[in-house]
Amino acid sequence: KNVKLHSLHVITSADNAAKWASDALAASQKVLSSSTAAEAAPLVEKVKMLVEAMQKGIDANGDGKIGWKKGEGGLSTANQHMVFMLRGEGMAAPAGGKSGY
Repeated sequence: KNVKLHSLHVITSADNAAKWASDALAASQKVLSSSTAAEAAPLVEKVKMLVEAMQKGIDANGDGKIGWKKGEGGLSTANQHMVFMLRGEGMAAPAGGKSGY
């Protein structure tokens, strides 16, 4: 039951990160084809925002928290739920509470 629950959370957060990675790649390609720095600047900011979202996630619903749901959780949320899964199965997470993933 624990594994099923947290697997959904890990998968959803990882899917979010994968989408943001794809979007960052597309924006990066536009940066490379830009003719001027002024044209590239907003695209660079978009890439930066997407890469940060991949790692941290975003508060898409404005509730002040970053959860695991679609459009919110990133890789740190996936990691957090891997730790929950390990602990729920009686397995100790590595030092610092990181799952290693």
